[in-house]
Amino acid sequence: MKKYKLIIFLAFCFILGIFSVPLFNSGYLSTLFGSFFKLPFYYHIMLLVGMFFLTLSLHEFTHLFAFLFRGIKSKAIFLLCFVFYKSERGWRLSYNPSLFLLGGGLVIPDVGLILNEDDEKRYQRAFAFSLIAAPVMTVISSLLLFILTIFFFYEEPWVVVSNTYVLLFSSLYTYASTFETQTIYGDFKAYKHVKTDPDFALLILSEYTSELSAYHVSLLEDYLDSKPLYGQTFHTLTFFQLLLEHHVFNNDTFDQKIFKRATYFQTHKHAYKRLITKQTHLELASLLIYYFDKCHLQKERDQLYFWYKDALSDSKIKEPVKAYLDKQIAHLIKESDESTFLNEKENIKSGPMYWVFKGLPSYYETEQKRNEGYPYFDLSCEIE
Repeated sequence: MKKYKLIIFLAFCFILGIFSVPLFNSGYLSTLFGSFFKLPFYYHIMLLVGMFFLTLSLHEFTHLFAFLFRGIKSKAIFLLCFVFYKSERGWRLSYNPSLFLLGGGLVIPDVGLILNEDDEKRYQRAFAFSLIAAPVMTVISSLLLFILTIFFFYEEPWVVVSNTYVLLFSSLYTYASTFETQTIYGDFKAYKHVKTDPDFALLILSEYTSELSAYHVSLLEDYLDSKPLYGQTFHTLTFFQLLLEHHVFNNDTFDQKIFKRATYFQTHKHAYKRLITKQTHLELASLLIYYFDKCHLQKERDQLYFWYKDALSDSKIKEPVKAYLDKQIAHLIKESDESTFLNEKENIKSGPMYWVFKGLPSYYETEQKRNEGYPYFDLSCEIE
């Protein structure tokens, strides 16, 4: 293959020359760049908005079809302020103007139970494929359209302007895919972590799984067993939150390890209140209250509830969210009957990001099911 490299390079240069040399004669450049001045200003606005929505749709639907190609259906797809979601009667469309603040889109895959290692690996491969497919499709399609435009359609102002905007937005999406924060990962970064970091892959799968299997629980427990009680990393807190939710609402068997980790927060005020002030694990703070209530430990429960209300009142969380969270806890630990308030959909605001998911029926169904309460542990002699 090496001896043909020079021949291939010369052939490429020859073909490129055939196409490109004529383009830079007979006023090619003036025709190409003049396209931007031939259209009225308001047409530019229309094309800018239209191409933004088009490129965003291409990107997100590539995620969706990539999941589907790997055998995973999706629950919903967000495109700016539009939400396509799957209900019992098929796909439905809702409109949420608040979603303009996100400035993008989101696909929510329907991840089923992870029953064994084969399921785990299959879902990991599906997520990796979907994560890389969308930005790659975005780059290839935008470059192909732009190349076709400058070679064959440079005399068409609409085509030149439209595909220039497509290339612009596609470049922005690609650039954004290279960023990451503690809680948000661009597609390229997430793909790399899923392929190389088993803990990150487990985190992604766990966040999209609505129910934990025995195998899934064992994976989370193995991870926590390897971490100290005082561990406060995002992974550690998220895995503990998932396990605690499982033990509160879906499990009747008392677990000493979970109790020991929960007790750490009950005996360390600053660690507990940090869950609320940082807001990333606000739900974990409430689950700890429910957990001690389920363990019949009223003193510990009331202490956490006092800290919770104190930290919540000092936080920057919006008042309607504070009101819902406070009434929800009071109702579930049977301090007061708040069923009338909690049953009203307009009152359901379970966290700072409630406005993202409020259009989905599953969001309300999950909260209403939670508000029904939980069974208590039978603890005649298990707590040590």
